[in-house]
Amino acid sequence: MAHASRSGLAPLALVAGLVLAGCSTPPTEGQKKMSQLSEQMEKLEVALTASKLDLQATLEAHDMLVANAEGDLKENFSRFQDAIESCSERQQQINSLLDKISTTSTSYFAGWEADIDRIDNPDLRQRSEERLEQTRQRLQQMQTQVATTRSAFEPVMLTLRDHLLYLSNDLTIGAAASLSKDSGKLRTDVGTLTRELDEGAVPVRECAQALSTSPKS
Repeated sequence: MAHASRSGLAPLALVAGLVLAGCSTPPTEGQKKMSQLSEQMEKLEVALTASKLDLQATLEAHDMLVANAEGDLKENFSRFQDAIESCSERQQQINSLLDKISTTSTSYFAGWEADIDRIDNPDLRQRSEERLEQTRQRLQQMQTQVATTRSAFEPVMLTLRDHLLYLSNDLTIGAAASLSKDSGKLRTDVGTLTRELDEGAVPVRECAQALSTSPKS
């Protein structure tokens, strides 16, 4: 009977062990905010990269319109209009992500500061304060970089929208061709902006990796 009893307990012990192994301590509120920030910045990096591709597609559509490629002025105008709309929607996405990052980081840093006050060890408390300041500065630098890129984006979009409006009531081959004198400067401005978008994505990626529990190499 004793042997049978021990045999019956073995499966129960195994099940209990599996249940305990599957249990893990839930993340703290600070860890949740940290992960949330990392995910938001990963999305921002993707949006910045996509914004560059949108801009290049818009310039290509503009060139096709000016040259009346394939002899279909209405189709070229429609393509240009759609491309500008895509650029505008992407900018709205970027603005939304920046707002979310600002809100999340404010809450994250406030919670971090509150927890630092609860650390008894003065050396450990100082180290946490230093890491908090480093993280805050890294995030601020990233936000400044992206804000600078956003500022450079608007003049280019303003020119593109002006060209769209210019042809809205005068969609003729002559009117489209007359925009060619502005194409050179527009191409230069777009080239500069795409480089700034590449540069702006770097600190975003670094911030996301610094806050990730498993940074990508």
